[in-house]
Amino acid sequence: MQVCEAVAAGIRQVEPEVDFDFVPMADGGDGSLLVLAEHLKLTEVEASVENPLGHLVKCSYYRSEEAAYIEMAAASGLVCLDKKERNPLRTSTFGSGQLILHALDAGLRKVFLFLGGSATNDGAMGLAQALGFQFLGPNGEPLRGAGENLAKVAHIMPPTDDRLNGIEITCLCDVQNPLLGENGATAVYGPQKGATPDMILQLEHGMEHFAKQLERFSGRSITQLPGGGAAGGLAAGLVALCNAKIKSGIETIQDWVQLESRVQTADLIISGEGKLDQQTLEGKVIAGMMTLVRKYKKDALLVVGKNELPQNEASVVSEVDVISIMDVAPDIVSAMTKSRKYLEQIVEAYFANKKASPEF
Repeated sequence: MQVCEAVAAGIRQVEPEVDFDFVPMADGGDGSLLVLAEHLKLTEVEASVENPLGHLVKCSYYRSEEAAYIEMAAASGLVCLDKKERNPLRTSTFGSGQLILHALDAGLRKVFLFLGGSATNDGAMGLAQALGFQFLGPNGEPLRGAGENLAKVAHIMPPTDDRLNGIEITCLCDVQNPLLGENGATAVYGPQKGATPDMILQLEHGMEHFAKQLERFSGRSITQLPGGGAAGGLAAGLVALCNAKIKSGIETIQDWVQLESRVQTADLIISGEGKLDQQTLEGKVIAGMMTLVRKYKKDALLVVGKNELPQNEASVVSEVDVISIMDVAPDIVSAMTKSRKYLEQIVEAYFANKKASPEF
Protein backbone atom coordinates (compact mmCIF):
# COMPACT_ATOMS: atom_id res chain seq x y z
CA MET A 1 0.00 0.00 0.00
CA GLN A 2 2.89 2.35 0.73
CA VAL A 3 4.20 1.80 -2.80
CA CYS A 4 0.76 2.54 -4.24
CA GLU A 5 0.60 5.76 -2.23
CA ALA A 6 4.09 6.86 -3.30
CA VAL A 7 3.35 6.26 -6.98
CA ALA A 8 0.06 8.17 -6.68
CA ALA A 9 1.83 11.09 -4.97
CA GLY A 10 4.25 11.35 -7.88
CA ILE A 11 1.46 11.30 -10.46
CA ARG A 12 -0.58 13.93 -8.57
CA GLN A 13 2.31 16.37 -8.89
CA VAL A 14 1.63 16.34 -12.62
CA GLU A 15 -2.05 15.36 -12.87
CA PRO A 16 -3.91 16.26 -9.63
CA GLU A 17 -7.32 15.05 -10.84
CA VAL A 18 -6.43 11.40 -11.57
CA ASP A 19 -8.58 8.69 -9.93
CA PHE A 20 -6.75 5.70 -8.46
CA ASP A 21 -7.71 2.13 -7.65
CA PHE A 22 -5.10 0.76 -5.26
CA VAL A 23 -4.73 -3.02 -5.49
CA PRO A 24 -1.57 -4.08 -3.64
CA MET A 25 -0.56 -7.46 -5.05
CA ALA A 26 1.41 -10.53 -4.04
CA ASP A 27 2.25 -13.84 -5.69
CA GLY A 28 1.94 -16.32 -2.85
CA GLY A 29 5.43 -15.88 -1.44
CA ASP A 30 6.33 -14.44 1.96
CA GLY A 31 4.61 -11.10 2.55
CA SER A 32 1.47 -12.13 0.68
CA LEU A 33 -0.73 -12.10 3.77
CA LEU A 34 0.15 -8.51 4.60
CA VAL A 35 -1.38 -7.66 1.24
CA LEU A 36 -4.35 -10.00 1.45
CA ALA A 37 -5.52 -9.48 5.02
CA GLU A 38 -7.14 -6.15 4.18
CA HIS A 39 -8.56 -7.32 0.84
CA LEU A 40 -10.21 -10.38 2.36
CA LYS A 41 -11.09 -8.92 5.78
CA LEU A 42 -9.10 -11.58 7.59
CA THR A 43 -8.53 -11.85 11.33
CA GLU A 44 -5.00 -12.25 12.68
CA VAL A 45 -4.31 -15.19 15.02
CA GLU A 46 -1.17 -15.52 17.13
CA ALA A 47 0.41 -18.84 18.11
CA SER A 48 3.59 -20.09 19.77
CA VAL A 49 5.47 -22.49 17.52
CA GLU A 50 8.98 -23.70 16.75
CA ASN A 51 11.21 -21.76 14.38
CA PRO A 52 13.31 -23.68 11.80
CA LEU A 53 15.84 -24.68 14.46
CA GLY A 54 13.31 -25.68 17.08
CA HIS A 55 13.30 -22.54 19.25
CA LEU A 56 9.91 -21.40 20.50
CA VAL A 57 8.67 -18.17 18.87
CA LYS A 58 5.40 -16.28 18.47
CA CYS A 59 4.08 -15.79 14.97
CA SER A 60 0.77 -15.19 13.24
CA TYR A 61 -1.52 -16.55 10.61
CA TYR A 62 -4.87 -15.23 9.39
CA ARG A 63 -8.33 -16.72 9.23
CA SER A 64 -11.76 -16.18 7.77
CA GLU A 65 -14.91 -17.94 8.94
CA GLU A 66 -13.93 -21.18 7.24
CA ALA A 67 -10.28 -21.02 6.15
CA ALA A 68 -6.79 -20.46 7.51
CA TYR A 69 -4.25 -18.44 5.54
CA ILE A 70 -0.73 -19.37 6.58
CA GLU A 71 2.67 -18.24 5.34
CA MET A 72 5.14 -21.04 5.86
CA ALA A 73 7.90 -18.41 6.09
CA ALA A 74 6.33 -17.03 9.28
CA ALA A 75 7.52 -20.06 11.21
CA SER A 76 9.96 -21.74 8.81
CA GLY A 77 11.42 -18.93 6.73
CA LEU A 78 14.80 -17.35 6.19
CA VAL A 79 13.47 -14.29 8.02
CA CYS A 80 13.44 -16.39 11.21
CA LEU A 81 17.21 -16.94 11.19
CA ASP A 82 20.44 -15.00 11.17
CA LYS A 83 22.53 -15.69 8.10
CA LYS A 84 25.02 -17.74 10.12
CA GLU A 85 22.19 -19.98 11.36
CA ARG A 86 21.13 -21.10 7.91
CA ASN A 87 21.64 -24.84 7.44
CA PRO A 88 19.06 -26.83 5.47
CA LEU A 89 20.36 -30.08 6.94
CA ARG A 90 19.13 -28.96 10.35
CA THR A 91 16.17 -26.68 9.61
CA SER A 92 12.63 -28.01 9.79
CA THR A 93 9.10 -27.05 8.72
CA PHE A 94 7.73 -28.37 12.03
CA GLY A 95 6.56 -24.89 13.09
CA SER A 96 4.51 -24.50 9.92
CA GLY A 97 2.77 -27.74 10.79
CA GLN A 98 2.06 -26.41 14.27
CA LEU A 99 0.34 -23.39 12.71
CA ILE A 100 -1.84 -25.69 10.61
CA LEU A 101 -2.62 -27.79 13.67
CA HIS A 102 -3.59 -24.64 15.59
CA ALA A 103 -6.05 -23.75 12.82
CA LEU A 104 -7.49 -27.28 12.73
CA ASP A 105 -7.97 -27.26 16.49
CA ALA A 106 -9.91 -23.99 16.04
CA GLY A 107 -12.33 -25.84 13.77
CA LEU A 108 -11.07 -24.68 10.37
CA ARG A 109 -11.04 -27.29 7.60
CA LYS A 110 -9.49 -25.34 4.72
CA VAL A 111 -5.86 -24.22 4.72
CA PHE A 112 -4.21 -21.96 2.16
CA LEU A 113 -0.47 -22.35 2.63
CA PHE A 114 1.69 -19.65 1.05
CA LEU A 115 5.09 -21.00 0.00
CA GLY A 116 8.17 -18.85 -0.41
CA GLY A 117 11.16 -17.58 1.53
CA SER A 118 11.72 -20.94 3.20
CA ALA A 119 14.81 -21.79 5.23
CA THR A 120 14.09 -25.50 4.86
CA ASN A 121 14.69 -28.45 2.55
CA ASP A 122 12.81 -31.25 4.30
CA GLY A 123 10.13 -32.22 1.76
CA ALA A 124 7.36 -31.43 4.32
CA MET A 125 8.76 -34.03 6.72
CA GLY A 126 8.80 -31.59 9.65
CA LEU A 127 5.39 -30.12 8.89
CA ALA A 128 3.83 -33.57 8.61
CA GLN A 129 5.45 -34.64 11.87
CA ALA A 130 3.67 -31.77 13.64
CA LEU A 131 0.38 -33.02 12.14
CA GLY A 132 0.91 -36.47 13.65
CA PHE A 133 2.81 -38.38 10.97
CA GLN A 134 5.72 -40.51 12.17
CA PHE A 135 8.88 -41.05 10.18
CA LEU A 136 10.84 -44.09 11.30
CA GLY A 137 14.37 -45.20 10.54
CA PRO A 138 15.50 -48.73 9.54
CA ASN A 139 15.33 -49.92 13.14
CA GLY A 140 11.99 -48.28 13.90
CA GLU A 141 13.59 -45.27 15.57
CA PRO A 142 11.67 -41.95 15.28
CA LEU A 143 13.34 -39.31 13.12
CA ARG A 144 13.15 -35.54 13.43
CA GLY A 145 11.76 -33.87 10.33
CA ALA A 146 14.84 -32.21 8.81
CA GLY A 147 16.97 -32.41 5.67
CA GLU A 148 19.66 -34.52 7.30
CA ASN A 149 17.15 -37.31 7.99
CA LEU A 150 15.54 -37.59 4.55
CA ALA A 151 17.81 -40.46 3.52
CA LYS A 152 17.10 -42.40 6.74
CA VAL A 153 13.32 -42.74 6.40
CA ALA A 154 12.31 -46.39 6.12
CA HIS A 155 8.64 -46.20 7.17
CA ILE A 156 5.96 -43.48 7.14
CA MET A 157 3.17 -43.85 9.68
CA PRO A 158 -0.03 -41.76 9.29
CA PRO A 159 -1.60 -39.88 12.23
CA THR A 160 -3.54 -42.01 14.69
CA ASP A 161 -6.28 -39.41 15.29
CA ASP A 162 -8.84 -38.08 12.81
CA ARG A 163 -7.99 -34.38 12.80
CA LEU A 164 -6.80 -34.50 9.19
CA ASN A 165 -9.95 -36.17 7.89
CA GLY A 166 -11.69 -33.99 5.33
CA ILE A 167 -9.23 -31.08 5.42
CA GLU A 168 -8.26 -29.24 2.24
CA ILE A 169 -4.72 -27.91 1.93
CA THR A 170 -3.90 -25.67 -1.02
CA CYS A 171 -0.25 -24.73 -1.61
CA LEU A 172 0.16 -21.35 -3.28
CA CYS A 173 3.50 -20.68 -4.92
CA ASP A 174 5.12 -18.64 -7.67
CA VAL A 175 7.64 -21.17 -9.00
CA GLN A 176 7.41 -24.17 -11.32
CA ASN A 177 10.44 -26.07 -10.04
CA PRO A 178 10.01 -29.85 -9.60
CA LEU A 179 11.17 -31.72 -6.52
CA LEU A 180 14.36 -33.24 -7.95
CA GLY A 181 17.08 -32.54 -10.49
CA GLU A 182 19.13 -29.58 -11.64
CA ASN A 183 16.04 -27.37 -11.64
CA GLY A 184 14.70 -28.88 -8.42
CA ALA A 185 14.22 -27.68 -4.87
CA THR A 186 17.71 -28.47 -3.61
CA ALA A 187 19.88 -27.45 -6.56
CA VAL A 188 18.17 -24.13 -7.24
CA TYR A 189 17.24 -22.88 -3.77
CA GLY A 190 19.60 -24.79 -1.46
CA PRO A 191 22.47 -22.27 -1.70
CA GLN A 192 20.35 -19.34 -0.48
CA LYS A 193 19.38 -21.45 2.52
CA GLY A 194 23.01 -21.95 3.50
CA ALA A 195 23.78 -25.20 1.69
CA THR A 196 27.38 -25.82 0.64
CA PRO A 197 28.11 -27.91 -2.50
CA ASP A 198 28.58 -30.99 -0.29
CA MET A 199 25.28 -30.30 1.47
CA ILE A 200 23.55 -29.99 -1.92
CA LEU A 201 24.71 -33.49 -2.85
CA GLN A 202 23.63 -34.91 0.52
CA LEU A 203 20.24 -33.20 0.42
CA GLU A 204 19.52 -34.23 -3.17
CA HIS A 205 20.41 -37.83 -2.38
CA GLY A 206 18.18 -37.67 0.70
CA MET A 207 15.30 -36.12 -1.23
CA GLU A 208 15.51 -38.82 -3.91
CA HIS A 209 15.20 -41.47 -1.21
CA PHE A 210 12.42 -39.62 0.62
CA ALA A 211 10.49 -39.15 -2.64
CA LYS A 212 10.45 -42.93 -3.14
CA GLN A 213 9.06 -43.36 0.38
CA LEU A 214 6.41 -40.69 -0.29
CA GLU A 215 5.41 -42.35 -3.55
CA ARG A 216 5.21 -45.75 -1.86
CA PHE A 217 3.02 -44.24 0.88
CA SER A 218 0.69 -42.31 -1.44
CA GLY A 219 0.70 -44.45 -4.57
CA ARG A 220 1.30 -41.45 -6.79
CA SER A 221 4.28 -39.89 -8.57
CA ILE A 222 5.39 -36.55 -7.16
CA THR A 223 8.92 -35.95 -8.45
CA GLN A 224 7.99 -33.95 -11.55
CA LEU A 225 4.98 -31.99 -10.28
CA PRO A 226 5.27 -28.35 -11.46
CA GLY A 227 5.85 -26.36 -8.28
CA GLY A 228 6.51 -29.51 -6.25
CA GLY A 229 9.95 -28.20 -5.34
CA ALA A 230 8.57 -25.02 -3.77
CA ALA A 231 9.72 -24.29 -0.21
CA GLY A 232 12.27 -27.09 -0.13
CA GLY A 233 9.89 -29.72 -1.49
CA LEU A 234 7.10 -28.79 0.90
CA ALA A 235 4.53 -28.76 -1.90
CA ALA A 236 5.37 -32.22 -3.26
CA GLY A 237 5.49 -33.68 0.24
CA LEU A 238 2.05 -32.32 1.10
CA VAL A 239 0.57 -33.64 -2.14
CA ALA A 240 1.75 -37.13 -1.18
CA LEU A 241 0.95 -37.02 2.52
CA CYS A 242 -2.19 -34.86 2.70
CA ASN A 243 -3.54 -34.91 -0.86
CA ALA A 244 -2.82 -31.19 -1.11
CA LYS A 245 -3.29 -29.16 -4.27
CA ILE A 246 -0.65 -26.88 -5.80
CA LYS A 247 -1.98 -23.68 -7.34
CA SER A 248 -0.46 -20.56 -8.85
CA GLY A 249 -0.15 -17.91 -6.17
CA ILE A 250 -0.55 -14.97 -8.52
CA GLU A 251 -3.57 -16.44 -10.33
CA THR A 252 -5.34 -17.33 -7.10
CA ILE A 253 -4.69 -13.96 -5.52
CA GLN A 254 -5.81 -12.16 -8.68
CA ASP A 255 -9.09 -14.02 -8.40
CA TRP A 256 -9.48 -13.23 -4.70
CA VAL A 257 -9.00 -9.48 -5.22
CA GLN A 258 -11.11 -9.43 -8.42
CA LEU A 259 -8.18 -8.01 -10.32
CA GLU A 260 -9.44 -8.80 -13.80
CA SER A 261 -12.59 -6.69 -13.49
CA ARG A 262 -10.55 -3.85 -11.99
CA VAL A 263 -8.07 -3.94 -14.86
CA GLN A 264 -10.97 -3.74 -17.32
CA THR A 265 -12.14 -0.42 -15.86
CA ALA A 266 -8.67 1.22 -15.71
CA ASP A 267 -6.98 3.39 -18.33
CA LEU A 268 -3.42 2.70 -17.15
CA ILE A 269 -2.05 -0.25 -15.19
CA ILE A 270 1.00 0.35 -13.00
CA SER A 271 2.79 -2.66 -11.56
CA GLY A 272 6.27 -3.48 -10.32
CA GLU A 273 8.59 -5.40 -8.04
CA GLY A 274 11.95 -5.06 -6.32
CA LYS A 275 14.07 -6.49 -9.12
CA LEU A 276 12.95 -7.08 -12.68
CA ASP A 277 14.84 -10.17 -13.86
CA GLN A 278 14.40 -13.64 -15.34
CA GLN A 279 12.32 -14.82 -12.35
CA THR A 280 9.79 -12.10 -13.24
CA LEU A 281 8.74 -14.26 -16.18
CA GLU A 282 8.09 -17.35 -14.03
CA GLY A 283 4.86 -16.57 -12.21
CA LYS A 284 5.66 -13.32 -10.40
CA VAL A 285 3.17 -10.47 -10.05
CA ILE A 286 4.31 -8.66 -13.20
CA ALA A 287 3.92 -11.74 -15.40
CA GLY A 288 0.37 -12.23 -14.17
CA MET A 289 -0.46 -8.57 -14.54
CA MET A 290 0.91 -8.39 -18.08
CA THR A 291 -1.35 -11.27 -19.11
CA LEU A 292 -4.36 -9.13 -18.20
CA VAL A 293 -2.84 -5.99 -19.74
CA ARG A 294 -2.53 -7.76 -23.08
CA LYS A 295 -5.93 -9.41 -22.81
CA TYR A 296 -7.69 -6.05 -22.44
CA LYS A 297 -5.22 -4.01 -24.52
CA LYS A 298 -4.40 -1.63 -21.68
CA ASP A 299 -1.48 0.76 -21.35
CA ALA A 300 0.97 -0.24 -18.64
CA LEU A 301 3.97 1.07 -16.73
CA LEU A 302 6.39 -0.95 -14.61
CA VAL A 303 7.99 0.73 -11.60
CA VAL A 304 10.85 -1.32 -10.16
CA GLY A 305 13.74 -1.06 -7.77
CA LYS A 306 16.25 -2.38 -10.28
CA ASN A 307 15.91 -3.50 -13.89
CA GLU A 308 18.12 -6.42 -14.89
CA LEU A 309 15.95 -7.54 -17.79
CA PRO A 310 16.78 -5.81 -21.09
CA GLN A 311 13.49 -4.97 -22.76
CA ASN A 312 14.49 -6.50 -26.07
CA GLU A 313 15.07 -9.89 -24.39
CA ALA A 314 11.74 -10.24 -22.62
CA SER A 315 8.54 -10.49 -24.59
CA VAL A 316 6.49 -10.41 -21.41
CA VAL A 317 7.44 -6.77 -20.81
CA SER A 318 8.13 -5.64 -24.38
CA GLU A 319 6.47 -2.40 -25.47
CA VAL A 320 6.00 -1.41 -21.83
CA ASP A 321 7.89 1.46 -20.22
CA VAL A 322 10.05 0.52 -17.23
CA ILE A 323 11.32 3.07 -14.71
CA SER A 324 13.75 2.15 -11.97
CA ILE A 325 14.77 3.58 -8.61
CA MET A 326 18.39 2.60 -9.33
CA ASP A 327 18.35 4.94 -12.32
CA VAL A 328 18.37 7.87 -9.87
CA ALA A 329 19.58 6.48 -6.54
CA PRO A 330 23.36 6.83 -5.93
CA ASP A 331 23.67 3.33 -4.43
CA ILE A 332 21.64 0.33 -3.28
CA VAL A 333 21.61 1.39 0.38
CA SER A 334 20.12 4.75 -0.49
CA ALA A 335 17.63 3.06 -2.81
CA MET A 336 16.45 0.77 -0.01
CA THR A 337 16.28 3.37 2.75
CA LYS A 338 14.79 6.22 0.71
CA SER A 339 12.64 4.23 -1.69
CA ARG A 340 9.51 6.31 -1.18
CA LYS A 341 11.35 9.53 -2.06
CA TYR A 342 12.82 8.01 -5.22
CA LEU A 343 9.53 6.40 -6.24
CA GLU A 344 7.75 9.74 -6.14
CA GLN A 345 10.65 11.36 -7.99
CA ILE A 346 10.87 8.91 -10.91
CA VAL A 347 7.09 8.69 -11.32
CA GLU A 348 6.70 12.46 -11.33
CA ALA A 349 9.50 12.81 -13.91
CA TYR A 350 8.00 10.10 -16.11
CA PHE A 351 4.54 11.70 -16.21
CA ALA A 352 5.96 15.19 -16.64
CA ASN A 353 7.85 13.97 -19.72
CA LYS A 354 4.73 12.23 -20.98
CA LYS A 355 2.66 15.36 -20.55
CA ALA A 356 5.24 17.41 -22.42
CA SER A 357 5.24 15.06 -25.43
CA PRO A 358 3.10 15.92 -28.47
CA GLU A 359 1.29 12.56 -28.29
CA PHE A 360 -0.01 13.14 -24.74
